[in-house]
Amino acid sequence: MSMTALVVDDQNSWGLLLQRLLKKEGFQTFYAADSQSAEKMFKEKTFDLAVIDVRLVDEEPGNVEGIKLVEVLKSLNPNTKIVVITGYPEDVRQKLTGVEFIRKVPKGSTFNNKTFKDLVKRLVENRK
Repeated sequence: MSMTALVVDDQNSWGLLLQRLLKKEGFQTFYAADSQSAEKMFKEKTFDLAVIDVRLVDEEPGNVEGIKLVEVLKSLNPNTKIVVITGYPEDVRQKLTGVEFIRKVPKGSTFNNKTFKDLVKRLVENRK
């Protein structure tokens, strides 16, 4: 049985990239563009992994809807491993515990696919 992953990001291009990377690692992937859709999916299905963007509404600079979503999803299924993906990790690290962080685009470079895949493998290695 393949492992399942939920990707939550309001930017479709990021959602597609993350799903592609997860599929290459053998995951069955699901996508939600907002927290309401993600919460609904989480109530209907058990996920091994969730990858959640912090800012789910880019037009709102102070938006941290993804942080609230992490707390909701952890309460629904505390066994799901969670990766928070953000361009602002320093701003949110103190607000969340029990999750892993990865920067969308580290300052002065591009997104590191290998770092993401290595993190995912480490998180779920005991679940297969």
